[in-house]
Amino acid sequence: MPGSVATPWEAPRGVVRFLGRALGLVPAALRFGAGLAVFLGYGLTVALVGWWCGPRRLFRYSQPMLRAALWAAGMRIVVEGRERLSARETYVYLFNHTSFLDHFVVTCTAPGFVVGVEKIENFRKPVYGRMVRWWGNIVVDRADARSGIAAIRQARRVLKGGASVGLAPEGTRSADGVVRAFKTGGFEIASIAQRPIVPVSLVGMLGCNPDGRFRLRPGTVRIVYGAPIDTAACASRDDAMAQVRAAMAAAGLTVAPVEATRESTGGLDEPLA
Repeated sequence: MPGSVATPWEAPRGVVRFLGRALGLVPAALRFGAGLAVFLGYGLTVALVGWWCGPRRLFRYSQPMLRAALWAAGMRIVVEGRERLSARETYVYLFNHTSFLDHFVVTCTAPGFVVGVEKIENFRKPVYGRMVRWWGNIVVDRADARSGIAAIRQARRVLKGGASVGLAPEGTRSADGVVRAFKTGGFEIASIAQRPIVPVSLVGMLGCNPDGRFRLRPGTVRIVYGAPIDTAACASRDDAMAQVRAAMAAAGLTVAPVEATRESTGGLDEPLA
């Protein structure tokens, strides 16, 4: 057919482009494999002794292992502001959400044990589901309104029991890194449990792990822990939300104007999409 025959030069160039792309995936595959190997080693430890030790007793081991897995995958983590926090206190960590690794990053850098809030689909995954159940993460079924109420009550018990809670107030991942509408779940948890909110800004996460992809890119991620916010001292829930947005903007994140985020006000948050 006319135009279907490649010229002598077009075919070799196509092959070169294909090989170039294939070779470009090799470093990413090696980084992903290295990170996965460390994580699986950690998982093996959990499988062998986790039933006896429990997640809190293994926490000081879990933190460096999770951080080592991220380092092996090419992610350099720089932590700022953790001196504002105490390992003896419990907090409600609210972080911006761009990657499936966000909660891991918070867990491996927070000063104390952190329990996450996750959608029910994650608990059904063969290996990951078992691990998050063992960790004690809180399940939310977004198809059942009663599930959100139960999750808030469970989060309160977790906080009273000496662990912090971590979740993403946006409720879903941002594809472009812009911080958008906050849902109210995290703020309700902090208010009911009378625990301070800590804004956590994950700066550079999108560059290392773009939304919806398992391909990891090398890079530096800044984890900025903001000053704790006393919800009892806030004039309203909107005031607390404004303070969290301001802290994230001060850390270097792009935050959408309040007017542009009014469309999302209900429901419980989720750290992992």
